Amino acid sequence: MPLISVVITVYNKEPFLKKCLDSVINQTLTDIEIICVDDGSTDNSLEILHQFSSKDKRINVISQENSGQSAARNKGLFEANGEYVIFIDADDYAELNMLENMYNAAKEFGADTVICGFNQFNDKEIIPHTGLDSLLEKTPISKQDIDEIIVKNLFTLKVAAGVHNRIFLREMLINNNILFDTTLLFMEDYLYNVDVCNVSNCQVILHDKYYYYRTASDGTVSTGISIQKLNSFLDLYTILKTKISCNISKEFDFWAFFCLYILTCSYFSNANKNDFLSFCRCEKIRQIVKGKHVLSTVIANKTTFKQKLSMIFYYIAFRCNKLFNLKLH
Repeated sequence: MPLISVVITVYNKEPFLKKCLDSVINQTLTDIEIICVDDGSTDNSLEILHQFSSKDKRINVISQENSGQSAARNKGLFEANGEYVIFIDADDYAELNMLENMYNAAKEFGADTVICGFNQFNDKEIIPHTGLDSLLEKTPISKQDIDEIIVKNLFTLKVAAGVHNRIFLREMLINNNILFDTTLLFMEDYLYNVDVCNVSNCQVILHDKYYYYRTASDGTVSTGISIQKLNSFLDLYTILKTKISCNISKEFDFWAFFCLYILTCSYFSNANKNDFLSFCRCEKIRQIVKGKHVLSTVIANKTTFKQKLSMIFYYIAFRCNKLFNLKLH
């Protein structure tokens, strides 16, 4: 049995794929399997995968019709045989000692999940993500503390929601049927990590920034916002609300409103006022702005005065439309 199964999902990543694969096949931990799931690429990504697999027997190439990243990740998990599993994006790359150091930490502390630091990067710069640095490292986080240390900080953004900088005990995922939700269009990693935390017995944090996560040149993840994605976020909120404990409701309430604020600012910046007001009438938005901690955390939030005023404006706009009920689905 390989020590780690590396699942790489690929969709039209030809310009970046070779660097990603090179960083995986040259890991200092050699007892790994590499499962590459091509999700119906229309460029030369699949050809590159076959070129690498012909030279490295550890690489297993799977091709499927375009079904989305979540379905591709699930397919990779079903094919995996390793003791641990990690999900890597095909336009990212890793330090060559990442897997060895994460695996050693897992065995040293008996952890079913290990989280390492990471850097965000684009064509211009590399920016360290420092959220984990304030949390205790190389210390086992027991089941009773996972909610307070990991889940709470998913919603304070200290612990990034992506799965790319984590190794998971495969047996834990399989036995608890933890899969990526294929109905969500984005931000599905939040749900996946909450599901993991709800069954995890021990997690460990490493401050070392082994992973490099690609963003757009403006520092944001390069995905466009659509009305479908806005609705998908509202669906995610509804699901998460049933899975988190009441002791992190303050952090969750603010996270939900802040995400709603950012997403609507992005989508409606060029839309007319009527479109914005119509969206505000959605019943699920009422549930977010009704969170009892929203306004107080917006006021207390450490941000610029201009952004704070903007968030308060959006809060008032959402609240003023609470009597309407327009279904967007």
